Amino acid sequence: MPSIRGISNWYESAQIEYFTPFMKLWLCFNSWYKHVFPRIRTDADAIREIKMGGQIKDSFSNLLDSTSEDAKEFKKALSILIQEIRLGPLEDMSGIEICFRESDIAVTYTKRKITSELQSNGIIQLEGEIYVISNTEILFRETIDVIYQVRCHLIHGAFDIEDRRAKRLVKNSYIVLEKILKPVIAGGPE
Repeated sequence: MPSIRGISNWYESAQIEYFTPFMKLWLCFNSWYKHVFPRIRTDADAIREIKMGGQIKDSFSNLLDSTSEDAKEFKKALSILIQEIRLGPLEDMSGIEICFRESDIAVTYTKRKITSELQSNGIIQLEGEIYVISNTEILFRETIDVIYQVRCHLIHGAFDIEDRRAKRLVKNSYIVLEKILKPVIAGGPE
């Protein structure tokens, strides 16, 4: 007869960890942007170029505007990512805080202003009580910055793989990036 500890161990080993899939997805993204921007030498330079617009931004915007299942998963994961970053921004190697400073309106808006702005299309409700400005350029730039910092923290060993917050950051960064990349990769490089 199986023991409770044995059953528990099987259950724990069956849980999906997102660290490895995130890194594989990042390698896909890295290969894509090396193909699209062959003259760019560093990842940071590629990220700056991506934030200026193109296929990745278009895919991001399409997901915000859509009601598809992929869009729902994307918005939920982005909402969780915003919530986690509210708890504490990530810092880049220079000590600069990376967060949703301009796009997350939770701190600066009252309930009345949120209702007013929702009616005038000034903000977007992602999921539950997570509201962001409707300026997708800013939201896109900040999302890419946060995902890039998650990648940097993971690659450079700044995350404890047993830390609950690190797991949530990686998992939801994975989901957001996967949903953005899906139509871009399916359609082939530019």
